[in-house]
Amino acid sequence: RLVMPPMATGKTPDGTVQDDLLAYYDARSKGGCIGLIVTEHAYISPEGKAHEGQLSVSRDTDIPGLTKLVETIHNNTRVIAQINHAGSAAMEEITGYPAISASVTAQPEYARKSEKPVREMTADDMHTVAKKAMPTTIAPTDTLLQLMPEKLPSDQLCRFTISESLAK
Repeated sequence: RLVMPPMATGKTPDGTVQDDLLAYYDARSKGGCIGLIVTEHAYISPEGKAHEGQLSVSRDTDIPGLTKLVETIHNNTRVIAQINHAGSAAMEEITGYPAISASVTAQPEYARKSEKPVREMTADDMHTVAKKAMPTTIAPTDTLLQLMPEKLPSDQLCRFTISESLAK
């Protein structure tokens, strides 16, 4: 059995689960070949949205749709939710909020698509974002994959955390 990696679909115009997103994951979970699906990255707070059409886990109103998504996938296989905050890659033109990141250091290998400045996160900002990443705020998946930028020389480095074991 295979693991399906996260792939952005752009099938959520307002961040909410839509019928075509359910159909996409339903089709991929059928047939018994895929033993685990990692959902596309979902933003945990509005200022951390990476692009248009990105899935949201940032609002309580997202929970019913996310629950339906998990149930659809669970009909056939296991699922991991991938959540993230775009950090310096976020653009105010998309989010409506100024970009904030754990580091404002420019990365030569990463071309920022916006000319607007990035504000370095305070400790309070980091705690707020971390609270939004708590698994209790989203639908029950088999586990949770968190991408949180570390304050390191390169904010392209991420720490991957599995919040609970896949073994049940």
